[in-house]
Amino acid sequence: MDVNGAPPSGRSTFKNTISKEDFAALLAQSKPGDTPSSNSSHASALNAESWLKDSSADSGRFIALPLSMLSLRKSEAKLSLSELLVLAYIHGFQRRDPLKGCHSNAKTIAEALGISPSALSKRLQKLKNFALIKKEGHGEEITYRVDEARWAELCGIDFIDARALHEWTSRGTFCRVPFWAIRDTDLSALDKVLFGYIFSFFAAKESKPFRVSTQNAADQLAVSKSKLRVSLEKLTSLNLVVKTVISPRAPAEYDVNPQACMERGTKNL
Repeated sequence: MDVNGAPPSGRSTFKNTISKEDFAALLAQSKPGDTPSSNSSHASALNAESWLKDSSADSGRFIALPLSMLSLRKSEAKLSLSELLVLAYIHGFQRRDPLKGCHSNAKTIAEALGISPSALSKRLQKLKNFALIKKEGHGEEITYRVDEARWAELCGIDFIDARALHEWTSRGTFCRVPFWAIRDTDLSALDKVLFGYIFSFFAAKESKPFRVSTQNAADQLAVSKSKLRVSLEKLTSLNLVVKTVISPRAPAEYDVNPQACMERGTKNL
């Protein structure tokens, strides 16, 4: 704006030289309630969301645990969620290409999962006992692969076509468990998997809250409804997810809290 000379009255007159378009933009930025602090908070929230969803960075790396893999909990193998996380980690290397495998030794895998070598050894042995994984090579040339046919067999499903088998193991719905959550020692295996389930809705192309009845969610994760509720309460108390009650008869909505996740997650990467 340009300032003209002051009139005799002592008041100042301003000539408005701003365009209509720029003025409209300024009005849009000056909506009621938009203070510097609120703008800063909004920018911080966007930054946290970008941090969580950035698949090119450590923060965006995750273990994809297929819901079809959870059926192994009810199979003869009776795998624990901790064992399934190891199986899902190994399988992640062959999700896009069934001919590939996990080229890592046990020490590297243990470090990636944030567990002790002895704990990993027990879980790997259980997976080997049920022929769910195959180990090839020695020393630094070790390759682990998941036997998808054996996985389906234990779940009582028979595939004649290898392509259809891989579609079943790799293309369905899965829990997207971030590595920073995997390494969080305050979270149980159920907490991690359940958070991953909720997070998969948040990280989808069309982000939306997790809204499933506790009974259905418990059935899908093969846990009791009471344990699922305890885990949901824990994730809510840690502020990693936010609960919204829709109505007394409708399932509550659970959404990821990006800011709290980033604050907690940066300590575990």
